[in-house]
Amino acid sequence: MTVLWRASISNLPIFSRVNLGPTEGRLKELIWQNETGGISDYPVILGRYEPSEHDPNLHRILFDPYVNRVQGMLYYRFFLGGYIADIQATSHIPPPHIRNYVSSNDLIIRNIGPFDSSPNLKLAIELLRNQTEN
Repeated sequence: MTVLWRASISNLPIFSRVNLGPTEGRLKELIWQNETGGISDYPVILGRYEPSEHDPNLHRILFDPYVNRVQGMLYYRFFLGGYIADIQATSHIPPPHIRNYVSSNDLIIRNIGPFDSSPNLKLAIELLRNQTEN
């Protein structure tokens, strides 16, 4: 929750696609009161990629966070060094298939699969290629 809020209030270009609008105040209130809220208050699903066969650290590359919609629900996807955090940014109860991941107080990290078969592999290789050329 703090990652989402800090990204929303940041002026850094990497976080330019994160804008919570009027719900930003609600999130700040939860954080400052040390509350996690209920099932509809910014639930988070964590996923983990298996390391790439091309480069064992490639799955740890950091991308800009972006907006993702799942069944009409707004999520922000953050890349956190080999993990992905999908944070719901609407104050609705998540769809049933997502509630399975967030309905308990236990931390659930789902295995997303090999990074080599992810849509992010091509982008990661391109980013590294551009970095080494500059």
